[in-house]
Amino acid sequence: MLNPKDCTLYSGGAAGAEAEFGLQAERHGVREVNFTFPGHEPVRQRGLRVLTPEELREGNVSLVY
Repeated sequence: MLNPKDCTLYSGGAAGAEAEFGLQAERHGVREVNFTFPGHEPVRQRGLRVLTPEELREGNVSLVY
């Protein structure tokens, strides 16, 4: 059995399923990291991690596909 304190939920903190996953993570003692960027309004505020413009460019791989 996993210890919730050894787990981390990585999310964008968006409304809907992501917000519910975050709510359950908090409820069960799981760490939460919600990635955001300027102009984005995440529903979840717990564990916010603001991405830099450089990190956003590195993560923009959809054009490669």
